[in-house]
Amino acid sequence: FTSTRDMPSITWSPPALCHASGCMDSKCGVAECPQARRLFLHHKHCKARAECQLCCRLRQLAAPHAADCQLLRCKFPFCKNIRHNREKQRQEDGNEIDEDG
Repeated sequence: FTSTRDMPSITWSPPALCHASGCMDSKCGVAECPQARRLFLHHKHCKARAECQLCCRLRQLAAPHAADCQLLRCKFPFCKNIRHNREKQRQEDGNEIDEDG
């Protein structure tokens, strides 16, 4: 993919995206897998991630995934960072309550 017009108008399901993030089978039978893997590959090599519409869309897709993900070494793009930032925010919020209480 090089732009959003190249990206198919597919609403990827969370299980399919999770599957695709770790799938290495070039002949995978999961319908959404090849296109999702292309999106992940685009993100991996994109030089304009912050401004890139595809990478921004992937970040949006990663948020609900990260909320439920329990994998220590998840390969879903952004998952680790989102979970880390949420945990850091929880700790900061907890410290503010302790200081006020």
